[in-house]
Amino acid sequence: MYTVHKKCANSVRWRCCKYSSLKCRAILVTTLATTDPELKTEHNHPANEENVKVTKCVQKMKQRARDTLAKPVQIFTEAVSVLEDSTRAEMPTEKSAKRTLQNCKGPNMPNLRSLQKFVIEGAIYVDGNFSLAPPLFTQLYVVRVKVQEVFVICAYSLLQKKTQSTYETMLRAIVSACEEKNLFPDPTNVHIDFERTAIQAIKEVFGDHIIIRGCFYHLTQSTHRKLQELGLEQRYRENAAFSKFCGMLDSLVFLLLQDVDRGMTFLKDNITECAQEFVDYFDATYVSGTYRRVGNNNDNNVRLRNIPPSFPPETWNVYEETVTDGERTNNHTEGWNYRFSHLKMRQELAVDKTKLQQQDLGRLPKKRKRLAYVIVQTRLKNLCREFSEGERDLKNFLNAVSHNIRF
Repeated sequence: MYTVHKKCANSVRWRCCKYSSLKCRAILVTTLATTDPELKTEHNHPANEENVKVTKCVQKMKQRARDTLAKPVQIFTEAVSVLEDSTRAEMPTEKSAKRTLQNCKGPNMPNLRSLQKFVIEGAIYVDGNFSLAPPLFTQLYVVRVKVQEVFVICAYSLLQKKTQSTYETMLRAIVSACEEKNLFPDPTNVHIDFERTAIQAIKEVFGDHIIIRGCFYHLTQSTHRKLQELGLEQRYRENAAFSKFCGMLDSLVFLLLQDVDRGMTFLKDNITECAQEFVDYFDATYVSGTYRRVGNNNDNNVRLRNIPPSFPPETWNVYEETVTDGERTNNHTEGWNYRFSHLKMRQELAVDKTKLQQQDLGRLPKKRKRLAYVIVQTRLKNLCREFSEGERDLKNFLNAVSHNIRF
């Protein structure tokens, strides 16, 4: 066996692999294409056929480790099972071989393309999943971007806490990884669930100009949990008028942003029985905020200061997304969570790499949407257009939307 000694203008010089151990000065010369071998100097030792077989076997194992998702122990076991006994005796130990194969797999990490998409795309989608986190971690946090009609992963993060500082550390680590590759992310908007610490961290790292897009699905889930907390679940299920009113409250998200306050006032003026506490919660958390008294108790005038809502309308209003067929929810990420729970991370990375390669060839397929979703989207889009053009009044609009979002 030979190793490359020197590359010349028109040829390659090879020397015996036993050059150091046996002082063998054998030299072989080939063309640059490794053809037409010519032995210049003879070996000073006999050939070792078993050593050649071992080297070929190890190289095949390394190649398989780089190209497949098979585990090192599986690669080693299958490779030695077809060898002759004399060759097996010359093979590296199982422990040594597995370490070598694991090192071959090490560089097979998310490629530069994923980070490039993170920089290029203006919108990013983030979500945390608690059930997928391994022991010692609280959640698996995922950052995704939309490439044409499909979503690909840019970064996975295992987080131990849900604090603002934890999210800031994660985001800065992603930004640093980009900067090391001369990529400088500047997202314009972030789609996220209603988690204040994560939102504050995003603005701290990327700036206050970031547009936060709250997930409509998570908003309805939050309001439903509040109904349960207030003991109104049974009334919601059994009282049609109460259920309809709750649907109209959620329908505020489809109004033009400047009409949200008017819609909230309308619902307050037409509140149904037993809904007062629920309406107060929604108004304080998502629309008007709360008030607290300020000043001196001896003042004759009572002064109040407005405390902004935790999630102001601009974070959850989906009028623009509806009329432009945009993304109102993070449900695609929820679907990914389910699929990921049945896969391994390396397999999921292979899926994303395939999507990016298909995009290069113009073969990235359009995402197929369920017919029921398409029908509802068309209805909501038409309702938003009719209201903005004055064809429907506020009451009619909220009532119509509620029938399409509460199933």
